[in-house]
Amino acid sequence: MNSINVKTLRWSALVLGLGAGMYEHRSHIQCQKQKEIDENYHRQESLIESAKIAYLNTKNTPPKEDSMLPNLKKDSEDFDMDEFVKELEKNV
Repeated sequence: MNSINVKTLRWSALVLGLGAGMYEHRSHIQCQKQKEIDENYHRQESLIESAKIAYLNTKNTPPKEDSMLPNLKKDSEDFDMDEFVKELEKNV
């Protein structure tokens, strides 16, 4: 009778150990998958942010000045129309 109880106890411990191992393995795999999903999400977020910054940099660039025209400062007191016309003639 004693040997039957010991065998039952051993088999029960084996089954419980296998069940606990399977549960731990499954939770470990699920944790790895969730970590991978989070890493991909953060990588995509950083790519989106860098793309937004690059887009804003292309949109906010100052317009290129036309090198053929002289610097126009008509509002200044030192503006001289004759010099302006001479510079225009030089560039043409």
